[in-house]
Amino acid sequence: MTDYIKKMNHRGCNGFDNYIEQIRFPFFKKITKNQVIDFNYPFIALVGPNGSGKTSVLQALYGATLGKSVSDFWFSTSIDPILESGSDINRFIYKFKPKGYSKSVEVLNKRTQRRKTEKQDADPDYWESARPSVKDGMDKMLPYDPSLKEFRNETRWKQVSKTVTYIDFRAEISAFDKCFYFGDFTARPTIKTKKDFLRHRSAALDGCIKSNVFPRTWHSRTLKKLRLLTEIELQWINSILNKSYVSAKIVSHNFYNQTGFSIIFSTDNQTYSEAVAGSGEVAVVTSVIKILSSKPHSLILLDEPEVSLHPGAQLRLRDLLFYKVTEDNCQVVVSTHSENFLKDLPNKAVKLFYRDEVNNTYSVAPEASAEQAFFRIGGERISSRIVYVEDDLAQLLVETAIEEIDVHAMKDITITSHPGGARTIIKNLSVSFALSETATQENSLVLLDGDMNPNANIIRAADIPLNERDNLNRILKEQTGVSGEAFNLPLNGGNASPAIAKEQKNELLLKALDAFHDHFNFMNVDTPEELIWKISSGSSVMQALCSDISSTKYKDKFIELSRKISPKEPNAETILTAQTLALTNRDKNHPIWLEFKDLLKDILNISDIG
Repeated sequence: MTDYIKKMNHRGCNGFDNYIEQIRFPFFKKITKNQVIDFNYPFIALVGPNGSGKTSVLQALYGATLGKSVSDFWFSTSIDPILESGSDINRFIYKFKPKGYSKSVEVLNKRTQRRKTEKQDADPDYWESARPSVKDGMDKMLPYDPSLKEFRNETRWKQVSKTVTYIDFRAEISAFDKCFYFGDFTARPTIKTKKDFLRHRSAALDGCIKSNVFPRTWHSRTLKKLRLLTEIELQWINSILNKSYVSAKIVSHNFYNQTGFSIIFSTDNQTYSEAVAGSGEVAVVTSVIKILSSKPHSLILLDEPEVSLHPGAQLRLRDLLFYKVTEDNCQVVVSTHSENFLKDLPNKAVKLFYRDEVNNTYSVAPEASAEQAFFRIGGERISSRIVYVEDDLAQLLVETAIEEIDVHAMKDITITSHPGGARTIIKNLSVSFALSETATQENSLVLLDGDMNPNANIIRAADIPLNERDNLNRILKEQTGVSGEAFNLPLNGGNASPAIAKEQKNELLLKALDAFHDHFNFMNVDTPEELIWKISSGSSVMQALCSDISSTKYKDKFIELSRKISPKEPNAETILTAQTLALTNRDKNHPIWLEFKDLLKDILNISDIG
């Protein structure tokens, strides 16, 4: 977990001016009616399949801010008319706390048609703030108080005044790419192909750039401006892209027959433009500039920032966004398909979009683990199987045993420690496994410490009669060790009746119960520390080191051992070193070790190859 995320987890949503706390949709595109999304963390990731409404939410947030409109992105045409009827007018309601005011307020934005007047043109896609709608659950405005004129007028609260930065990574295209892929040119004897055209115009552009005169005109083409990137911009670009640029400049021009930009990169030994750099580099440069130039307390919206970026670059771009959140109090909302943007985020920061089959719309789960979200969108990892364990020591133990069974088996298996402890793993992953249909999910499993084993006679969903459904919380507690009330269920946030909502919850709990029995396993001893100590304490190395260790608890034994082999005060690193030393000196024929390997061979379906 990065320091930025740790800092934000401690701070929460405090200290943000005009922070948008919530948005809800009485009627908006394909989003389920009355869907609510809470922004209860300053960095929110919207996750879901293509066409599920993630971008629509970003556009609504953009249009919520003063001076902006949803119609900048979404408008009707003859081919794609926006169909509305009766009370089903596209609209959304957002809640925020105005700077300087003690309470949160709600603002209704709705699509309407603006008629032509002497002062303004007609607009069939005009969006405006409106009076509070009681039918949409809004409070009536109290009588006008002149002392609140900064925040409201006589009929409604004023829109949120907040600078917004909207970045669509798919739209960050350089002047060269615009011309090469989409542009036109006039052929003549000396310029027969698009390559000829680009060579000719780039030579002219290079000459104008080197002249250091701005703006500069060449045959009716204009180099409008040039800007050197700042030191902090270069630092972030180099960090994200793992590059060593010593300088870079961005120039605006229309030399390639369209208004656009070019970027000139310089390293210690060469200079080149965006034509040589990849599209990912161009998108990162322009995005870094926009993100860093966003004013404090801005709203930063990003649509699929993972495009053309490898996993490491995605994580470092996310660091930049968290830097703006923590240092400048910016609010960030990201639409993504990438698990890297979800890594280590608290569940409340992940909003999972999923299909409501009854209404043919998309609902949003109020929170989800990264695994839930990734599984639900059909994510696949490089390896075909994943084993989740509780901590780094359990991960080391399992990896060591698998490599001893078959040294090549690890190419097909990923062992990963899941943060939060055993109960968090049970309540999150049971639901994830229950709802996913991916091949990776079907082959993945969980191995918890033996002290978490409920040791109950297995009861599956099919064994529970209807008249026992009201006891599911107790049954889940007995079967899994975690009450059904604690499970993170992606329930519909719409207007389902209590009976339907209860039935939906029970069905998800039953699926989670079966998923628990299908995917969860337990070690043959209470803890990894106990297993390692028992299989290694008979070795000559351990006997020499541990003859005077008096602790009775296995974790304490390794704390004492770490003091013997390291001059440092015991910490997580030195204790893991002691545990690794012991595991290295294990008795490979010890009955407990052989039993543990047999357990892994059984649940992973692997055989001894060595």
